Order: sequence, then structure tokens, then C-alpha cells
Amino acid sequence: MVGTFIITSAAYADPDFVSTFGLLPPAFLPVGNKRLYQVQANLISHLKCRKLLSIPSNFDIPDNELVNISDLGFELIKVPLELSLGASVANVLKQAELTEGELRILHGDTLVKNFPFEKLDVVSEGMTTEYFSWAEYRKNSVGEIKFLDGLMEGSAINSSLGERNVLSGYFSFADAEFYQLCLERAQYNFIFSLNEYS
Repeated sequence: MVGTFIITSAAYADPDFVSTFGLLPPAFLPVGNKRLYQVQANLISHLKCRKLLSIPSNFDIPDNELVNISDLGFELIKVPLELSLGASVANVLKQAELTEGELRILHGDTLVKNFPFEKLDVVSEGMTTEYFSWAEYRKNSVGEIKFLDGLMEGSAINSSLGERNVLSGYFSFADAEFYQLCLERAQYNFIFSLNEYS
């Protein structure tokens, strides 16, 4: 195996979804007649890597669905609920005893189609005009990138159209061991760990 692919789904979906679908981790939300993790698994089926799916420690999965998850090649990692995203990723890496190789992370609420998942040291991005607290990035005059956590300066300032670049839920790292060190240096803040890594 060349590396590890993690779908982060160790918290429950936002309250807006709970009223419609019940208390589910994001990767378990329905997409048509499937769960989101099934669609995500199909998108990465060509990757030869270890596949991990994190879930809240108190989330119970029926036996038949456990079989489906296993058939898709995923190992389940149960994570305590109270952890931040960065601490949750660190917990998954520790439980999985991951110390080397490539690392790819896809957020459980993210569906990224037609993306080059085989490429390393990349993040997925999108554009938005929405006034929502998504992580974003800025490039300086020499092309260096700085990742920022949340809504900056209260508006979409990246362009004259009112759009801004935001991170859209996929991250890959050529060196998992170095990324774990960066996560520690960033005190388990996921977005700040990207700055440490870059």
C-alpha cells in the first residue's frame, strides 16, 4: 500500500440535517439511494491505499451496514465527540498507527467529482459568494499561500465579483509523518497545520 485515505466523519451533521435525516455523521447522509460514504468510496476506488472512515464513538451501525463498509474496503475508527477537527485527525492517525507514507483526507460532508485524487500536496478549492465561515486562503506577491480559518474581514474580498476562494474539503500530503508533526506544531488546529506543512 502506498498510503492512507481518511474520510473524516467523527462529528454529527449540522442541526439543519438532523431535522430531516436524524442524528447522522456527515458521511452517512443520503445521496439518492446511497450513503455519501458509498459515493465517496466509488470516487476513490482506483486508489491502492488503506481506507479509514472516522465516526463518532457513540454512533451505532447496524451489522448489515458494517458489512457494506467492510466490503468497500474501509476500516472504522471511533473518535471521541468533543475533539476538534485537527485533534480528531490526530486521534485517527494514532489509532491507525500511521507513521509514514502518503496521506489523503476527505471531509465526510464533501463530494468532489472529477478530482485528481492521485496527486499529492494539493487541496481542493471552490469559489463562493456566501457569507459563511469556510476556511480560505490567500496568495502573496511571490505566490506563497497562507491558509486562514473562517470568514475573513466579513466579506468576500478575493475578487471584484464578491467571490472568494475557500477550501472545499480535500487535502493530500506526500509525507504523513511530517504532516503529523505539523499538526502537533499547530496545536491540533487543522487549518493552521496546513500552513505548517506548506
